[in-house]
Amino acid sequence: MDTWRRVGFLAGQFGLMCLVRFFLQWVIRFAKQPVEAANELGAATLFSGAAVGAALLAFRIFDGVTDPVAGVLGDGWVRRGHERRSLLWFAFALPAVGLLLSFAPHAHMGLALRWTLLLAGMFVFFVGYTLYAIPFWSLIEDYAQGSADERRTLSNLLGAGILLATAAAFVLSPALVQRWGFFRAAVAFALPSTAFMALPYFCAPRRAAGEHAPVRLRPARGGFAWSSVLEALRHRRFVAVVVLLGGSQMSFTVMTSAAPFIAERLLGGTDADVARLLGPFLATAIPFFCL
Repeated sequence: MDTWRRVGFLAGQFGLMCLVRFFLQWVIRFAKQPVEAANELGAATLFSGAAVGAALLAFRIFDGVTDPVAGVLGDGWVRRGHERRSLLWFAFALPAVGLLLSFAPHAHMGLALRWTLLLAGMFVFFVGYTLYAIPFWSLIEDYAQGSADERRTLSNLLGAGILLATAAAFVLSPALVQRWGFFRAAVAFALPSTAFMALPYFCAPRRAAGEHAPVRLRPARGGFAWSSVLEALRHRRFVAVVVLLGGSQMSFTVMTSAAPFIAERLLGGTDADVARLLGPFLATAIPFFCL
């Protein structure tokens, strides 16, 4: 792959992770914003923070459960003679749509409509995230074309995309939320991110463009995918790694979601000060990634 194709591949990860970081960082803070008058339940906030947190946890678990399903669907798509990268067109806009739906509720809506928009947005966001991310990350094997060096480069680009998106969410989004409000800040993230997420489709190496199903894939036998998952779960070390990675993801989710409350409630700052709180965490991550 040439440099521009690698940049396009990086852009896809950057766009996806910008949406993820914005969503996780602000959804609970958005739910807890005060309203002028009490709603039907007598609360003075847009949503119950505890209820939104429970919904977020449920959808994070749902996201993990659906990952293998997305992988099976992607492999089936390839076996039928289609390019894996074409799956990106079905899902590249869904996370942005889900993000905007989640941040669309406002105080002038009825409580039922607010919850409908929020839960529908969460569902579309996490389904779109899974349906885009799994085929996209699987493109490493397709685009590497058997080259270990290219595979390593593309894997590193995924990591770099996460760091760049985290920087954008930590540094830019607090100022945008403070100045424009949650929904317009979400729009500012959603539009360019969606455009970035379309770019990996065009990054196939020249000799791979136009090729269809890789010959290494064979027709699946009945129950093959699920039996492989069950077999892997019998290995304690594999399960330990899965739990470790899952725990690290959840801890990072909790930290990013709690950052606005720490900056405002504990430290007496504003939403714009979230960048000062999370910036040092990012500053420690970048040198270790480079090593």
